[in-house]
Amino acid sequence: MMDLIIALIYSMGRMFLAYIVSVITALVLGVSMARNRYLEAVLLPILDILQSVPILGFLPVALLYIARLLPGMLGVEVAVVFLLTTGMVWNIIFGVYSSVKSLDPSIDDLVKTYRLGLATRFFTIYSQAGIKSIGANSLISWAGGWFFITSAEVMVGGEGKGVIGIGSEIIKSFTMGDYARFVIGLLILVISIVATYIFIWNPMVSESTGIRLVDVGILYDEVFKPLARITWDGLAEACIWFESKLVTLVRSLAIPGRIVRGSAYGILAVLVALAMVNISRAVISYGGYLIRVSTTDVLVLISNTTITLARVATVVLISVVITVILAYASYLAIVYGEKSLGHQVIVLLGEILASIPAILWWPILSYIAFKGSMGQYIVAFIVFLQGTIWYSYFNILIFGLSSIGKELTELSRVYRIKGSLFLRTLFIPAMLPSVASGALSAWGGCWNSSIVAEYMALGTSIINLGGIGSLLDIYAAENDYTHLTLALIMFSIVIAIINIVFWRGVVFKKVSRRFTVA
Repeated sequence: MMDLIIALIYSMGRMFLAYIVSVITALVLGVSMARNRYLEAVLLPILDILQSVPILGFLPVALLYIARLLPGMLGVEVAVVFLLTTGMVWNIIFGVYSSVKSLDPSIDDLVKTYRLGLATRFFTIYSQAGIKSIGANSLISWAGGWFFITSAEVMVGGEGKGVIGIGSEIIKSFTMGDYARFVIGLLILVISIVATYIFIWNPMVSESTGIRLVDVGILYDEVFKPLARITWDGLAEACIWFESKLVTLVRSLAIPGRIVRGSAYGILAVLVALAMVNISRAVISYGGYLIRVSTTDVLVLISNTTITLARVATVVLISVVITVILAYASYLAIVYGEKSLGHQVIVLLGEILASIPAILWWPILSYIAFKGSMGQYIVAFIVFLQGTIWYSYFNILIFGLSSIGKELTELSRVYRIKGSLFLRTLFIPAMLPSVASGALSAWGGCWNSSIVAEYMALGTSIINLGGIGSLLDIYAAENDYTHLTLALIMFSIVIAIINIVFWRGVVFKKVSRRFTVA
């Protein structure tokens, strides 16, 4: 029992560290993209692809570079935190980017008038604009991190590194046949995660969005929030002080501004060049191996990618439909019950289910998986849905419902618009931006889920349902980085094409046209 508690502390520490890294990364990248159109043009499509890449896609970086370059267990822990960050950071980045991008243009005039420095602008204007977005998106990021905590610990630990964590301990218990310990570990995990929702994340979301959730705010109000504020203010003061001293030094040396800017750009160019050299070396290194890949290998990748694409499209559609129905039920509970208890209960149930890591659904539902020819496909669908629905769930039930104002409700009452007519003409159109954002996030989450939905090793039993996720698992297990790289290239190309043609070219274009005032 005590060893499970210790393992939980390790995992919880990794999760909070990955969350902090995600927030800092999101602020830097989100603000940079929003304020620099060149960075926006380069980074936005790259991040669109990266948010859909499964955690296995980042495994070579975690194992070949981080875990090996850093000494001992430090490299191992950093590798696990890095993998967790890839499951948490994306929606926070896009949230910060959208918030800063939507700032009033007069802010730019203020910055120029008062000649505010970079650090001053970042900490006093841009980061403040992104705070609410960070709070609102933390719920989804926290769920995304726990969804892959077990996978991250097991994959890095599979290299003989001895990673201690609640996820790896639970899987170990099931594999060894200690089902009592498996159940106890699962209960400890779920209870502790739900506690973080109730004591930290729900109060944060309620403060950011104004939507009431099931929460106990004392820990957030008295500990978490003041600690975060003190830390952030201290960092801001240090950076602004350093910037002021640097500016004073430059002025005292009478160095022209163009030389300072040129030096800064020169340093940036050197860093970019070094990164490009390393990337080129990797490409050349892999290029020799990729030439050896046969046409058959490419055809196998194409066919398996098509299989997963069909599954992902189906699951995303089902998850959005289910979420819209639940959102409508929540809306009715709020309007006709004159209180949000029904909505709070629905969100809390979602948080409980979202607390179960993806990989644990296979041992939990192992009886169904090995019962009949369709059992494995049923469990795979549940795993896919578990990794997909929460992105649309939280986006629509929290952000979508907040977009339905009292005026819309009063309008429907005055004109007696009810039932399917209200759903089609008022409810869904009002939530369309949140539905589109939730569907896009669910799309990325579903592709991520393919690595645990399409392939699973339970003791001596191997479940292989085909698909690109299954291939990624097999290549990673065999340390076949040549085929793993080729699969990731194929995967990225497919994701990029669909994101550009369908999501950006069709879905969001229609949403923006509908909500643009001529």
